[in-house]
Amino acid sequence: MSKLIERAAELMKSVNEFGVTHIITGDGNLDDSHIAWVEGQMKICSPAPTEDEHELISLLKAMTIDAREKMWDSIYGF
Repeated sequence: MSKLIERAAELMKSVNEFGVTHIITGDGNLDDSHIAWVEGQMKICSPAPTEDEHELISLLKAMTIDAREKMWDSIYGF
């Protein structure tokens, strides 16, 4: 697993599952449209997103959808 994917997996497990990234971290919606939606929400949400949440979104955007899904499956045992 690449360092990028390893870091994204680490962040996926450590950020607040019920925070602004919930539709990604809690629900597993990993497509570009959901990531873009979360990015928009991060600009207006309160409390402000954490550095880790920002980093997670950046890393996910750098990955292919297939890589995101494989990472998700490896984290949750599918």
